[in-house]
Amino acid sequence: MKHYRVMVLERAKREYAVANTWWRINRLAAPNMLRDEFRAAKELLARIPEAGHIDQSKNTEIRCLLLPGVRYAVFYRVEHAAQEIHIAAFWHLSRETTRL
Repeated sequence: MKHYRVMVLERAKREYAVANTWWRINRLAAPNMLRDEFRAAKELLARIPEAGHIDQSKNTEIRCLLLPGVRYAVFYRVEHAAQEIHIAAFWHLSRETTRL
């Protein structure tokens, strides 16, 4: 089975960078946990693109994969023809998703 290429779009890169900086400063007992869970999520999506559920609040094919250990969500689209995953957003679960 061919793996999909995972691409983190600019918006998600910025959101992840802010979250990771906050995490490393404020979660001293596990400073790499956010990074490790995001890395594992990308590896999972490369193998199983439909691992996340379709976000029912949208009328699109945006999928959401939860990272329960850190309470973040990865919002992404699957581009089957190109065999790519486009990660569009990286949000804490307390954030409202209507602005995606």
